[in-house]
Amino acid sequence: MKIVGRQAVSFLLFLWIFSTISFLLINLAPGDPASTILRTEDVAVTQEQLNEVREDLGMNDSIVEQYTAWLGSFILLDWGTSYVTQEPALAMIIRAMPGTLYMSAGAFLVALFIAVPTGVAAALSRGSWIDKSARMLAVTGASVPNFLIGLILIQLFAVQLGWLPAIGAGTWWHLLLPSLTLGLGMASFYIRLIRSSFLEALEEPSLRAISARGISERKLRWKYTFRAALVPVISVLGVSISSLIGGTVVIEVVFGYPGAGSLIVDSITRRDIPVIQGYTVLMAAAVSLIQLSSDLLLKWMAPGRGTEGRTF
Repeated sequence: MKIVGRQAVSFLLFLWIFSTISFLLINLAPGDPASTILRTEDVAVTQEQLNEVREDLGMNDSIVEQYTAWLGSFILLDWGTSYVTQEPALAMIIRAMPGTLYMSAGAFLVALFIAVPTGVAAALSRGSWIDKSARMLAVTGASVPNFLIGLILIQLFAVQLGWLPAIGAGTWWHLLLPSLTLGLGMASFYIRLIRSSFLEALEEPSLRAISARGISERKLRWKYTFRAALVPVISVLGVSISSLIGGTVVIEVVFGYPGAGSLIVDSITRRDIPVIQGYTVLMAAAVSLIQLSSDLLLKWMAPGRGTEGRTF
């Protein structure tokens, strides 16, 4: 409980520091939100109208006053109103988030089904053609950008074969290509990690001692070796899942997928500050919680490692 309490304090402190920096950077960036609201690109407006909007939004106040007002409202889950759609920013983010989570979950499953058997097979067949093929697959997957993999998959399965939809959402079929694109990139990293960690586990002196007690090779391999090999994997799991969620931004744009990634790209283009601020802070909180969960899981599986000495 002491570890959880300490990590909770670190989490809140990190979130406050991050939200402060995010607020300052976004609000000090060039551009005029009042112009965005009035859509001056389409309709000519007067200077008086611009000044009125700035006054309503509190833009004429000092940056400290703006930050204090924003932080108080943010804590109360009042994340402001979109400058473009006039909808609550929090509602827009929540509505867009399931699509991103579905894609991330699908990509994680793809990576899991590819990386675990491939990495274990490569470790158990060290030096064989299976091992060499697995390492070549991992290097190739890590070398090719995700968006290029996505374009290749679109060309093959959507354009040439016509099996799957290339863009949009609405059915589970629309998730296959984006999830496969993200999952292949993630699998390439985990193939190498699982292979190396499994090889290290096979050389552990403690496992050799267990083997000397007469335990069958099959039981030793899957009950003890596999568990020991999972420790390095779990230690980086939080970071990789966080990167996976962040990587959905590019893939959602490539596939025209309506998720949180597409929302933030549109919001940045339109300088929709409430949505940008809400999204960045929410993602920072999600990444921190994922990392905390990974550390606690690692602490449970391997006492003495994990949350000791870790901060956000």
